[in-house]
This record gives sequence, structure tokens and C-alpha cells, in this order.
Amino acid sequence: MLMTAQKTGKKVAMTSNSLQLRNSHSRGQRQFKALILCCVIFALCLSMGFGLVLPSAAQASQDIAPFSFLQYKQFRVPDGYTGAVMGILYPDVELPATVQIAVPEGVDVYWFGEVPEGGVNPESVPFPGALEPRTADGMDIYTAVVQNSHTVQIEFYLEGFPVRSLPNGNHSIQIEYTPLDDVGVMRLAAFIPAGSVVQSPGAEYMATSPTGDIAYAYSFIDIEAGQRLSFDIEYIPPEVTARENADGVAGGIMVVAGALLLTAIIAIVMVLFMKARKK
Repeated sequence: MLMTAQKTGKKVAMTSNSLQLRNSHSRGQRQFKALILCCVIFALCLSMGFGLVLPSAAQASQDIAPFSFLQYKQFRVPDGYTGAVMGILYPDVELPATVQIAVPEGVDVYWFGEVPEGGVNPESVPFPGALEPRTADGMDIYTAVVQNSHTVQIEFYLEGFPVRSLPNGNHSIQIEYTPLDDVGVMRLAAFIPAGSVVQSPGAEYMATSPTGDIAYAYSFIDIEAGQRLSFDIEYIPPEVTARENADGVAGGIMVVAGALLLTAIIAIVMVLFMKARKK
């Protein structure tokens, strides 16, 4: 009987242990499955989240139509200088299209609109309403919707005087610009006084204004967004050129006068010599 009881006790213990092992194994499987399920749900949430966020970011970048060409030009006016930034969209951009264009922070913008065929004129209509810029990285950024033209321009008064005098007596005007987006061609240009002589290598003649001022430019190719561009135009100012020309004319007159005087002296000496021989 005692042996039977011991065997029975061992069987009960073994059965209990087996049940515990099976229960533990079942719990482990359930926990593992729950972990897998949580990972799947988490992955789905992430993919859904990125699916919602990334297209909107891409869409935001596509909302702004890119420029194929940008030009920043500075003009001389009686009381200082003005600036103008012109942008030309790619030909395949469908209108209407949203554009953004940047100017130096704090400048006073007096015109911003589409450039009609033939260029901006006094009758050109600016974009409607008061356009408020956003400011970033030292630039005021204006946004507008173009309806009829692939070309826009923004015009403003420049603060200060961009021309400085150099130790050699020449003058220099510096043009700087940072495009907001990638652009195929970026041109920096400035008008300098009529009669100036440009000294900067690489400066390209661009145009002559009705007042006689001459514009020189430099072009940059394949520019990346945020790349700072700068170009200095060094020139001999017209007053120096005029003074040098006057000095040259005065020097020529002195040479001619000296030659005439020498000729007269020689003639007088010859006359006196001939008279002396006759006596």
C-alpha cells in the first residue's frame, strides 16, 4: 500500500508539473504572439503616419513653382540706388502658379507684379492687396500667384550706398544675393555712371540706360538653394577719367605749344644769323 501511495504521489506530482509546463508554454506563446501583434500594429501606424506626412511635405515643395532664371539688378537714381529681382519660370509651368521671391530684409518694396510682354511700364499692374512677407536668414520672402505671365519682378529702395572708394582711387559696387531654390542661371548686375571704365575681369556689358548709365553683369550657372552669390564691379569713376583726359589734353597742348615756341626761337635765330652774315 505504501509503495502504491508513493507511486500515486509521484504520478500526481509529474502530472502537476506537466500541467505547469504546458500552461507556462501557452502563456509564452500568447505573450510572443501579443508582442508580434504590437510590432505589426506599430509598423502600420508608422507607415500610415509617414504616408500622411511625407506626401504633404512633397506637395508643399511642389506648390512653389521653380524659376529657371533669376536676376538681381541695382539701378542708380538721383537720391541713391534701387534694386529689382526678376524671376522667369520654366516654360512648362502651368498657370496660375504660386511663386516666392526674396529681397534683402527690411527694404521698402514699392512694386511687385507680373512682367507683361515688353517689360514693366508705368501702367503695369502690381499684385493685388498688401502682400506681407515672411522673414528668414536675412531675407524678406514675398509669395504671390501669377495668372498671365511666366515672369515676375519685385522692385525696392536700397538702404545705404552700395558704392565704396578704393585706395587706388577706383570705385567698387558689390551685388549679393541668395536664391531660395535651385536655379539654372542667376545673374547679378549693376548700373555705373556713364564714362566709367570697368576694371573687373569677367564683367559683361549688359545695357545702357536712357540717362547714359551702363550696366555690367556676371552670370552664375546651376546654383543650389541657399548658396550665397557675390560679385564686385570695380571701375574708374568718370570724374577721374575726365580729369585724366583733361590732363592728357593739357599735356598735349603744352607739347604743341612747346614745339611751336621752339620753332619760333629757331626761326628768330636763323633770321638774326642771316642778318649778321650780310653785314
